[in-house]
Amino acid sequence: MSHPPREGDPAQVGPYQVQGRLGGGGMGQVFLGRSRGGRPVAVKVVRPELADDPAFRRRFAAEVEAARRVGGFYTAQVVDADPDAEQPWLATAYIPGPSLHLAVAEYGPLPAESAAVLGAGLAEGLAAVHDKGLVHRDLKPANVILAEDGPRLIDFGIARAMDATSYTQTHTVLGTAAFMSPEQARADAVGPPSDVFSLGCVLTFAATGHSPFGTGPAHAVAYRVVHEPPDLSGLPASLTDLVTACLAKDPADRPGVDEILRRLAPPRPAATGWLPADITAAITLRRTAVLGPDTPAPASASATKAALAARFLGDVKALITRRHAVAVAPDAPAPDPAPPRSRDRRQQPAQKTRATASDSQGRTTAFGWVVAAASAVAVVYFLIWPALSGDSEASASRAACDEAFHAIAAFERDHPTFDGSVGDDPAAQSAAMRLSDDLAAVSEEATDDNVSIAIHNQAVLIQSGSGPANTVWASYYADIVDSCDAVGADQK
Repeated sequence: MSHPPREGDPAQVGPYQVQGRLGGGGMGQVFLGRSRGGRPVAVKVVRPELADDPAFRRRFAAEVEAARRVGGFYTAQVVDADPDAEQPWLATAYIPGPSLHLAVAEYGPLPAESAAVLGAGLAEGLAAVHDKGLVHRDLKPANVILAEDGPRLIDFGIARAMDATSYTQTHTVLGTAAFMSPEQARADAVGPPSDVFSLGCVLTFAATGHSPFGTGPAHAVAYRVVHEPPDLSGLPASLTDLVTACLAKDPADRPGVDEILRRLAPPRPAATGWLPADITAAITLRRTAVLGPDTPAPASASATKAALAARFLGDVKALITRRHAVAVAPDAPAPDPAPPRSRDRRQQPAQKTRATASDSQGRTTAFGWVVAAASAVAVVYFLIWPALSGDSEASASRAACDEAFHAIAAFERDHPTFDGSVGDDPAAQSAAMRLSDDLAAVSEEATDDNVSIAIHNQAVLIQSGSGPANTVWASYYADIVDSCDAVGADQK
């Protein structure tokens, strides 16, 4: 979902006018841009500390050139880049849809059939990447965008550029420990089978809502990735055999992407309509907000419900109006006065007519009350309850931010010179590990995707050996400040 630009954000990146923020991460910030011809693009701007590293710039330029050659239906195409800019940037086609991570968090796991279409699309996207001699290296739910006509892989090649710098050994794990391969965890050489392992993790998450290797501190998750069997509880039987094969510890035992495609893509209808209705509605709102004229509709479940509620209440109002017009039409002739009571049967039809009219009006009034009650229920369900629920979710994220700010501030106050080196005070090392564990737990409490990832990234950064005296520390702390600011939390 696009957020308004913040103070200090660029108004222009290369030839692209910045219209909003899409997110951020270890590499930098991602903006919603628009070309001179009006085409929307996702523009990724590299962090200043990475831009100052000549090795990163060289590798970034090489990977951008390689990524430009990647085609296929299931990748976000690289349309432009400037590796020589003061802050290098990369522009890809904008895909109007939520990430798999956000979709599962907001709407729940995908049904088995949708997960199968997802797997086939990702396998085809990986095939396009592998055909160019590339390895994605960072396949995770946050790097999969759900579109109306199938999934899209994003950020292929970026992780390879990060591998050229000292930041890589941290970033390769940041936010991705639960989706990396055993060879990545061991810092061994990786090839296409590594992406296959990550695909098995992503499919498990999509169909169950959890990673096959759980959550927690990065070192604990990495140990489970290397040494323990995956947790496939809740995975549909139709996917279990294939996912189990993808998650083999030995790369040689994993299937290739062609085999995955063969097993996941039997003759079936086109991918259009492949997602549950609520996710499809969210995609439609996102597309309308960006591509449609003057339709800044937010892309969220609450926005979808609000749109449905508005249409429902409009229909109810029209129905009440029509019923009311029938009941008390001003131009309708007044009924003849009823004759006096009599036992004469010839007068019964007149009395019956009057009774029928009275009964009809009574039924119309009753119908009006029923519709009014239904309208009240609709307002509560579609508008009031989501608002209260959304506020509750935002409160949970703000509370997580407050806990993270307090914990980090206390550590910086007590250990300002800690940089993760072996010679540091053992007490500081122990305190750092406790802080990392605390932040990992806090990140699970946050309901906002960006807040959760930013806090978790800081936790993993500490595990990898960084502290306040390390230059990378401040950049990841800035991510927490930015994401918490977006949900209304103040830095304490």
